[in-house]
Amino acid sequence: RNFQFDVLEGAEQKVPPTETLYQSEGTLNDRGVIEKELKLVESPVLYGRLSVEGAVRDDRGKFVAARTTAVYTGRDRYVGLFQEDWVLEQGKAARVRAAVVDPDGRPVAGAPIRIKVQREQAKAARVKDAGDAYVTRYEPEWIDEESLQLTSALEPVELQFTPKQPGSYRIIAEIRDSKDRPQATRIERWSIGGGQVLWQTTPGNMMNVYPEKESYQVGETARFLAQNPYPGAKALITVERLGVMQSWVKTLQNSTEIIEVPILPDYLPGFYLSVLVMSPRVEKAAAEDAEDLGKPTFALGYVQVPVTDPYKEIEVKVTPQQEVYKPGDTVSVELEAHPRHPEEGRTASIELAVTVLDEAVFDLLA
Repeated sequence: RNFQFDVLEGAEQKVPPTETLYQSEGTLNDRGVIEKELKLVESPVLYGRLSVEGAVRDDRGKFVAARTTAVYTGRDRYVGLFQEDWVLEQGKAARVRAAVVDPDGRPVAGAPIRIKVQREQAKAARVKDAGDAYVTRYEPEWIDEESLQLTSALEPVELQFTPKQPGSYRIIAEIRDSKDRPQATRIERWSIGGGQVLWQTTPGNMMNVYPEKESYQVGETARFLAQNPYPGAKALITVERLGVMQSWVKTLQNSTEIIEVPILPDYLPGFYLSVLVMSPRVEKAAAEDAEDLGKPTFALGYVQVPVTDPYKEIEVKVTPQQEVYKPGDTVSVELEAHPRHPEEGRTASIELAVTVLDEAVFDLLA
């Protein structure tokens, strides 16, 4: 549970959500049956679901269609990884667990697992682009930090490694199944600590800011990782929604900084966090006919943060009097709505809006 299993062959390979493997037309026999055979070839998708759809057209040109599905497995065993930390810390041991399972999710013991820990090392250069503008071009490279050999067991096996520097890390687990076919799973983590990291960012003075969670509740403390391009610079941090709700200044000493924001009731249903850092001049002014690459500059990070409150949620229950209705029937439905967490001694007044849609509308949106 909570383990990540990668089912795409090749870490950088992108495949469409669906792809057509086979398509043909034919004529039904006297029993109204048609049979087709499909030979599956090697695919970059190592686990998924096959959908088989057939449509029959009558003499009037109308179609009747049906669909069935089946599980597709490109390997007979898979390796997965679990790492519970949002960010790692430089100089502090990180725990990782690995497990090998068969296509039905049952543990497989005795399978050799190769573990690699890599750190991203980036180089950058300011290059003159169109319009005499200088843009930053990055050349990232993954450097091996550690390599381990493990053997799977009926319970997940654990390993530890210690990040030596801040930056981006990835842990890769590789196995081969009983037919000597490879499968690998990769997870990525950031490491925080002292030292400078060259972060790859979007052109246009942008800075990467990542939240710990997708949404927060009132009373929690939100944590954000700011990938600071200017260590030692002061940052103006603002909480915004239709204006500035809160602001403060903080010195970001390192390239990896954690920003904490207590979630207040006023932040419902969400807010934007802005982080603006300024870099002073780092070189003396250039000649008039030269590009001033050392001039003061800035970087801005912006992230949207949804906020929820279970005490403001309403549970709605819809119960029809019967499961099947025919054209012309009158449909009777019982509606029930109440606060998920009702306040003692207080009756909530709830207003309902009812909309009736044809199921075909949802099929068009799917």
